Amino acid sequence: MSDLYRGVFEESFQEGLRIGMIQVLFWAVKEGHITVEEAAEESEMTVKEFKKLLENPPAWVTQDR
Repeated sequence: MSDLYRGVFEESFQEGLRIGMIQVLFWAVKEGHITVEEAAEESEMTVKEFKKLLENPPAWVTQDR
């Protein structure tokens, strides 16, 4: 595997993990299991950023599993 391919693969993999984590945090907040503040901290976002995500979620956050 070339270094370029390995780098692209690793970047894509990490972004996929981040998206999955945000999806779980989104669900946990909506279900009342954790607070917005806790979700923001776990996702390394500000509370304002996470609240904005909750108010207008992109398709990748709400797509069915």
